[in-house]
Amino acid sequence: MKKRALLIGAPGGVTSRFLHGVSKDLDNFRTFLMAPQGGAWLEEEILEFGNPTLDELNEVFQGLHADYTIVYVSGDGSTDNFGRRLAHLSNGDTFADTDFLALDSPRLLVIMDTNRKATHDDPKFIPQWHRQTADQLDFAREMYNEWVSDSEEGKLIIHSTDHLYEAKDSSQGGAFTSALLYFGIGLKPDQNECTFASIKRIGDITVNMIRKHENPQKPYIAYRKGNARLPFAMGVPDRVPTKKKEEKSDAASGASGPLLMSLLLAGLFFLGD
Repeated sequence: MKKRALLIGAPGGVTSRFLHGVSKDLDNFRTFLMAPQGGAWLEEEILEFGNPTLDELNEVFQGLHADYTIVYVSGDGSTDNFGRRLAHLSNGDTFADTDFLALDSPRLLVIMDTNRKATHDDPKFIPQWHRQTADQLDFAREMYNEWVSDSEEGKLIIHSTDHLYEAKDSSQGGAFTSALLYFGIGLKPDQNECTFASIKRIGDITVNMIRKHENPQKPYIAYRKGNARLPFAMGVPDRVPTKKKEEKSDAASGASGPLLMSLLLAGLFFLGD
C-alpha cells in the first residue's frame, strides 16, 4: 500500500495580499494526517511545499505513483472561464485543479481551499488536537491502510467555495480547511472499534456548518469520477483493543480483522452521493 499527500501553499503576492492562514493550514493538515484520526500517515508519505514554483511541483508530479493520493492546496487563486480553480504562486506561476487528474493514482482526492480573502475574523471551527500513543498510531495506520485497500477507485476535486464567493482566510487558517479538520479530528470511536467517515461524510457536515456559520462561502464537489467516498477520517479508541493487538501479532500469517465501516447517512454534501 503506497500513499502520498501533497500539501501545497500559495500564500499570495500576485493577485492578493499575503495570506497569513496558509502556513497554518499546511501545519494543521499535516498534523491531522499524522494523527490517528487522520490515518497516522508516516512523515515520508507527506510532501509539503509552502511556496513552490511550478517547476518544483512538476518534478514531483512526474515521479509520483501511489494507490491513494491526497492533494491539498491552500491560498490565493481564481476561477477561469472553463470553471477550473487556479492557484496563483508567488512567482506568477499558476496551476489548475484538473492538472492533478493526470497523476498516476487510482484513488485521488484534491481539496482546493483557494480563492481566499484575508479577514480579521477567526474561523468558527478550529481543530482541537488530542494526545496519542504509539499503540494508537500503529493501530490507526493498520486500519486506515486496510480501508484504502478495500476502497473502490475514484477521483474527486473539492472547492472550498464556488466562483461567486471568496473563501475566508485568517491567521488561524482558512474557514473551510479549519472546519473540515475540526470535524475529522472530532470523530468518535464505537466503543472499542474504529469508526470510518469518508470525505463525503465529513464534507456533508462541514458544508452544512460552513453554510450556517460562514455565509456566503459555499463549498462543493467540482469533479467526480467513480467512488466519492474516499478515506478521510477515523474515530480511534484511546486504548487499542486487545483483540486487535493479537491480530496484529499474527499479521505474518495473514490474519486481519474486518473493518467496521460506520458510515452514517450523508447530509447535503455538494451534489449527490
